[in-house]
Amino acid sequence: MARSLHADVAAACERSPLAAAATCIVVRDGAGRTAAWSSGPGAGPDEPFYAASLTKQVVGLLLALLVDEQAVDPDAPVAIFLPELPAWARSVSPRQLAHHTGGLPSTPTLREAGLAYDEAWDNAAVLAWLSRTDVPLEPPGRSRSYANLGYICLAAALERVARRPLAGLVHDRLLAPAAMAASRLLSDPDRPALRVLRGRPAPPRSLGDGGLWTTARDLSAWNLACNARRFGPRAHTLAETTGRLADGTAVDYGWGIALRTVAGRPAFSHGGWVPGFASKLVRQPGTGADIVIVTDLDDVDSVHALSLDLAERLAPAGGGGG
Repeated sequence: MARSLHADVAAACERSPLAAAATCIVVRDGAGRTAAWSSGPGAGPDEPFYAASLTKQVVGLLLALLVDEQAVDPDAPVAIFLPELPAWARSVSPRQLAHHTGGLPSTPTLREAGLAYDEAWDNAAVLAWLSRTDVPLEPPGRSRSYANLGYICLAAALERVARRPLAGLVHDRLLAPAAMAASRLLSDPDRPALRVLRGRPAPPRSLGDGGLWTTARDLSAWNLACNARRFGPRAHTLAETTGRLADGTAVDYGWGIALRTVAGRPAFSHGGWVPGFASKLVRQPGTGADIVIVTDLDDVDSVHALSLDLAERLAPAGGGGG
C-alpha cells in the first residue's frame, strides 16, 4: 500500500455514513498488520457490543466440533434431540437447520403471525411455540430461507447432547481457546452488558440465533482463529462447506457463515443486526486478511459497502485471483 494501513482504513471509514455513529473497525491485512478505527461515544475495540447473528458462526462451528467427535449425526432427525417438537421435526436435520434449508419460517413471517421478536423472546418461549406449531412452511431441502428459529433449535439440541448450558459450552470449547476473554453468551435481562444500550431497545433473549456479547477486538481474535483453523481442519471444513438442496443445487451458506467472493477472492462473511446494533465480519483464509465492523447505526447497506471498500484496500498488490 502507498499509505500506511491505518491511513488507508481511516480514509475508507471517514467517508462512510458510519463515521457519524458509534462505530469501531478492526482490520488485519495479509501481512498480519492490524489497524483499528473508531468514532462516536462508547465506541472502541474493547467496548461491549451485542453481536446478534454473528452468533451463528459460533453455533455452526460448535455443531461442527460435535459432529467431528461423532457426538452428533448432522443428518439425524431433529426430533431425536428435541422430542417435544411435533411431527415436522422428524423430517428436518441439524444440517438443514445450519444451512437454513429446513423450511422453517423467517422472523418477518413470525411477526406477521403476531409473535414479537423482542426482549421477551427466549429459547423456552420459542420451543414452546414450536411444540404446538405446524412448521415447516415448505418441505425441508426445497429452498434456502434464512431462519433464526433454526439456530435456536440447534442451540437447544447441542445443549441436550452435551448436557450442559450453551453459554458454558461455547465459552469452554470456542471463546476461551480463541482468546476472546471479553465475550460470552447472555440471555439474562439483568446482564451487565446492557449498560451499553443508552436508550436502545434491549435485544431478544434467545441464544443460538443471537446472544453473543463481545468486542471488536475479540471478534478480530475470532477471525484470526478461524483463518488459522485453530479448531481442527475437519471441523472448519464442515462449517465452511457449501450447503445443498434436496435436488443437489448449491447454496452459498455453510454452518453459520456465508460463502462469498470479496475483492476477487473467496471469503467467509456474516452480518448481524437488531435495532441499535449492526455488525459485519469478513475473512479471507487465502490471504489472511479480515475485517470487523460494529456500529450502532441501523444501516446494513452502509455496513456492507464499507466492508467491500476495506476488502479492496486490504487486497494484495496485483489484486484479483481466487
